Amino acid sequence: MNIIEKSKFIDKAVMKTKNNELNWRTLTQNDILKPLPDEENSPLFQISKDPISKKDSYIADFNSGSLLLLVFISATARALTSPPNGCTISLRIQDGKSKYSIEIASSSINNSITSELIRLYNLIDKDSSSLNALIDDFLNS
Repeated sequence: MNIIEKSKFIDKAVMKTKNNELNWRTLTQNDILKPLPDEENSPLFQISKDPISKKDSYIADFNSGSLLLLVFISATARALTSPPNGCTISLRIQDGKSKYSIEIASSSINNSITSELIRLYNLIDKDSSSLNALIDDFLNS
């Protein structure tokens, strides 16, 4: 995928999120994360790769697969912001049939993609349906 296609994909994810066509939720222990093709055969991957921050990562089901917005936090990242400063954001897609996921874009590769991924992240992160429902319940009680 070239930079234009990646940008279009992210824009489409933003629009589908705004239109409530993608319902993102926080990643849980039960969610299956498939490796990228180059991760599976790398014995150093588990050692050298920054850990995933599940509380900062999201998943949305789409057709027969899932979109994942993963946040990897390095030891030097500051977790006081959202997304954490110094983290790596990875937008991936996977389905039930494939052995691997595909990385659509990563903030570690390109600065213009980074800002688009942060835009998507902020849109997802600020949408708290459960809190809005709780506020409505409180006001209606």
